[in-house]
Amino acid sequence: MPTKLQDLFDQVMPGPRIELTGYAAGYAKMSRLVVQNNSFPIHLEFVGRGETNACSRVETDAGLIAVNVGTFWVIHDTFRRMLAHHGVLKAIGDPTKETEFPTELPPRNAVDIAQRDISQWFVPVNDPVRSDYAEELTAMALEFVSVHEAAHILNGHCGFYQDHLNGATLDESVVATPSGISQAFRHAIEIDADSCAVTEGMKRIRIDSLNPLFPTLEDTLFAWAFAIGVLFHIWSPYWPHVAMASPTHPPPSTRWLFAYVTGMSGVDEWLGAGTQATWLRASAAALRECLRAYSLISGNPEHSELFKDALDNGRQRMHAFHDDWRDLHPLLLPHAKIPLVAPQPVRRN
Repeated sequence: MPTKLQDLFDQVMPGPRIELTGYAAGYAKMSRLVVQNNSFPIHLEFVGRGETNACSRVETDAGLIAVNVGTFWVIHDTFRRMLAHHGVLKAIGDPTKETEFPTELPPRNAVDIAQRDISQWFVPVNDPVRSDYAEELTAMALEFVSVHEAAHILNGHCGFYQDHLNGATLDESVVATPSGISQAFRHAIEIDADSCAVTEGMKRIRIDSLNPLFPTLEDTLFAWAFAIGVLFHIWSPYWPHVAMASPTHPPPSTRWLFAYVTGMSGVDEWLGAGTQATWLRASAAALRECLRAYSLISGNPEHSELFKDALDNGRQRMHAFHDDWRDLHPLLLPHAKIPLVAPQPVRRN
């Protein structure tokens, strides 16, 4: 990163920069690569303090992203914890090798984790294929987070904040209450960023399908949808209110539904004609497995049912979210650095 951007980052973003080392260095490199943009430079760093999971900021000639290093470890731990359970993703590798499932969940506060020894939460996955699969899921989820944050910059969200709310930083804290902006508007911003991340993520799937862990396109789509489904409600087994909604983010069920709709609208264009049916099968199977996995690792068999109820409620409210998203777009256009993804229509039944 140029010295000017380094100095700027240190001045305006929360917490000291932390360089991920060892195997985690690859994740840091990937995160920085996926946010690169030819028309507007963006830089991403992992930080060790700050009352946020991630945040984005726009300056005159650059965008800056800070991701709490604890957020990375939560994502990584969750996928390893899932693959260490013999009842999760039974078709992957040899689940019978997973004999000692760790039942005690670690603290899920990203800020706390960033300041502790995280080695105690590196869950061993005995089967090497399952271990590699957990790492691939981590990469998919972290790529989504990175592109989502970049979308806040490129789609004009941060610029709108700067011009209308006297602040250029968009905070992803699930407990932060934005001032001067309605909850519906803030939720629409998150749906817009999710849609951008879905679009960019699925465009890369064609290359990912060459990975030996994913012998078919359907296998790859399943893994990607599973990773995103887990990510959307990664906090909900620990902070139950997040499973419904927060001042800044829509319910995970609603985010999942819009990701599904965005995928359905563009998958034939991105991955070839006739792939809608493949996405439909893969995403439906991934959501079922995601809910079952959370029920198993959280020790709460009711988790899956609670999410299903939220999913049904989300379907009924999708048209309202869509209208908020549609109304948001004209306000973002003056600040956008790239063409915006159009709000995807939803059925009105």
